[in-house]
Amino acid sequence: MVLRLASVLKIDLGLTMGLYHSMEFSWGARLPRLPFFERSNRQLFYYLHAVQALMFFNEKTVDLYSKLSGKDFSNVGLFPLGVVEGISTLPSKRFSPFLNLGSVGRLVDFKSYNLWMLDVVNELRRLGLTVRYDIYGYGPTEETIADKIRDLHLEDIVFLRGSLDYSEFSKIVSEFDIFVGSGTALVEAAGLGVPSIIGIENSNEATTYGFLSEIPGFSYNEDGLYPKRSAVDILVDFSSYNEVDKLILSEAHVKKAEMFSVDTCVENFEQVKPSAMLNSPLRKKSSLFFRFLYTSSVVFFSLLWRLKGRKLSQVVRSVD
Repeated sequence: MVLRLASVLKIDLGLTMGLYHSMEFSWGARLPRLPFFERSNRQLFYYLHAVQALMFFNEKTVDLYSKLSGKDFSNVGLFPLGVVEGISTLPSKRFSPFLNLGSVGRLVDFKSYNLWMLDVVNELRRLGLTVRYDIYGYGPTEETIADKIRDLHLEDIVFLRGSLDYSEFSKIVSEFDIFVGSGTALVEAAGLGVPSIIGIENSNEATTYGFLSEIPGFSYNEDGLYPKRSAVDILVDFSSYNEVDKLILSEAHVKKAEMFSVDTCVENFEQVKPSAMLNSPLRKKSSLFFRFLYTSSVVFFSLLWRLKGRKLSQVVRSVD
C-alpha cells in the first residue's frame, strides 16, 4: 500500500516495519517452496533490515533471525510494545484465602494453556487445595474446553465466562490471585499487580517459564526461550506464601510491567527513521501486474490450505 501511494502521489513516503511475532517471516521452513506473496514479503523485510528500518519487540527475535538468515540483526530497533499506563498509582493488591485463578484471551489452538490448566486445576484439587478458575474469551476451542471441564468434573470450580468487554478488564482481572495467559493481556494483568504465569504458546505440557516478573527480558510468549517449570509446583508454592510474600511478588510484577509502558514505547517510536520508498529498488512492486500476482497468490494459497483443513493464519503460526 505504501509503495502504491508513493508511486501515485509522487510523495516519498517512509516505511518502517515492527516485528511482533517471531513466526512472521520465518514460517514455512518445511514447505517445498514459499508462495509468491510471502517471497515478496520477505524481500521487503530484508530490504528494510538493510536500511535499518526494522523494529523488533523482544531480544529473542533478534537472536532467531540472526541464526536463520546468517545476517547481523543487532542494529534493529529493539523495544517492547507499549501495553500499560498509569500503573504507578495502583493500590496494593489484595489476595483471597484460596487460589483464585483466571485467564482472558481468544480460545484458539496455539493458546494451549486453556486446556492444560484444566489438568493443573484438577491436580490442585486432588492435593486438597481450594481453587477456582475463570476463563474469559471465546473462539474455536471453546467447545473442546467445555467438554474437558465436564470430563474432569470441574463444573463447580472452572467457569467459561464468555467475552469480556475491555472496559471491564481491570475490574475483573484485579480480583484474580493469579493470571495465566500470554500476549498483551499477561502484561496488563502484571501492571495491575496480579502475579502472572506465562502460558507458552503451542505447548501442550503443563509447564511454564514461571512468573512474568522472573524472566530477564522482553520475550515470554514463545516456546524454547527459557527452562520450564511445573505449573502445579508453582501454584502449590504460591498457596504457601504469606501475605507479605504475595505482595512482594505483586510489586515485582508492577515493576516488570513498567518495561512495557506506553510512554516508553512512544519515546522509542520517535527515534525510528522510516525508509523512503518512492525511489527504492522495490518500486516495481507498485505495478498493477505485481499487485494482481500478489493477491492471486494469497487467495490461491489460502484456498489450498482450506482444502487441507487449515486456515492461512494457522499455517503461519505453526511450529512446522
